[in-house]
Amino acid sequence: MKQAILKYAARIASVEILQQARWELKLRAHAARAALNPRQRATIARIRADRPTDLRINLGCGPVPTPGWLNVDGVAAEADLIQVFGRPLDLPDGCAAMVFCEHVLEHVDYPDVARSLVADVYRVLRPGGVLRLIVPDAERAMRAYADNDTDLLTQLAPSEKTPIEVVNKIFREGGFHRFAWDYTLLAAELRL
Repeated sequence: MKQAILKYAARIASVEILQQARWELKLRAHAARAALNPRQRATIARIRADRPTDLRINLGCGPVPTPGWLNVDGVAAEADLIQVFGRPLDLPDGCAAMVFCEHVLEHVDYPDVARSLVADVYRVLRPGGVLRLIVPDAERAMRAYADNDTDLLTQLAPSEKTPIEVVNKIFREGGFHRFAWDYTLLAAELRL
């Protein structure tokens, strides 16, 4: 029965759209459960009561949280907080001295969700706070592809066999990458 439903759904929508919808549902379910989690609720209450200005936030920590940081993720149970990126973070204004965000922005829709996320990061940063934001460099991959720089392409995605597979790995990541960034656009969005 499940296979028949999936086969029918695949005729209506692409596999990528179905994967994305399933992922979005998973994110929402994790966030809903986390909002009811006593540990997460206590963490948020403590932060709001303490009114810190020196938090170090690892935004998008994944399953390996960084000790000494407030680890925030969309799904990883190991995180201190589970949040839906693109919605306001459950953190007070100006609470963070540093925000580290590695390989997150390419997983959210541009421009709406990406801009909301960046604006909210700026909101939680104290004046003079530091944001370190890392995304895959789409321009670098495209230049390597155009120049047939197989050495660089192999470095960028060692498991892929052909140059176009490398490009697809970087740009699509099996449907989980939503947007490709280059320095020019990222700098413009961050208003550097």
